[in-house]
Amino acid sequence: MVTLNPIALILDLISPPRCARCAIRGTWLCSACAERLPRLDEHHCRVCAAPGARSTLCPDCYREHPPIAGITAPFEHRELARTMVLNMKYRGHRHLAHVLAPAMAATVTAHATVVVPVPLHPERKRERGFNQAELLARDVAATMRLPMRRLLTRTRPTPPQAGSSRVARLANVRRAFKAHPAAKGEVVLLVDDVCTTGATLFACAAALSQAGAASVFGVTATRASLEQGH
Repeated sequence: MVTLNPIALILDLISPPRCARCAIRGTWLCSACAERLPRLDEHHCRVCAAPGARSTLCPDCYREHPPIAGITAPFEHRELARTMVLNMKYRGHRHLAHVLAPAMAATVTAHATVVVPVPLHPERKRERGFNQAELLARDVAATMRLPMRRLLTRTRPTPPQAGSSRVARLANVRRAFKAHPAAKGEVVLLVDDVCTTGATLFACAAALSQAGAASVFGVTATRASLEQGH
């Protein structure tokens, strides 16, 4: 028996769901528009998921050996997928997490034991009112029937990453995260909204590994291209 959420029912009556692309009523993303989402190309780096990689590893992962077992994403960061992520993050369209999370979970093959969102600094979270990574992590965890735990904290504010070079992004988040000792022995699935260069996920994975995590994987809603990420 399905239990209906009375608050959700009231909200749907006041502001009924509309497709994120065509605005048809009754759904946050209709089946026709879902088909138009830009799926991540099968030719991508097996570690950082960068699309367009000419071999199993992109040049950066081949050279640097990132501290993460692998990152997956269902969509490329362009067109409708990019719009949905930006609307969720900057326009407060939190309901889009319910649309994106099942597609994210479907890409994960790792046998994770816990789902962990990438944290925002408390100041940034107060400004925005929510952490988009946590919204996605809750739904990913529910889909995969795993616990979601906040095992990471951001120890210092970091400048916005948009528009920064890969080198600058790596420097911005270096040692910006601390993991809880409870991460010890866990196979962690890190969740964030978008992976551009992997810098944030790499920094989180390094902190979790230092805390004793058995291994760390990552999943995001979208993955930027090599051209977008450099």
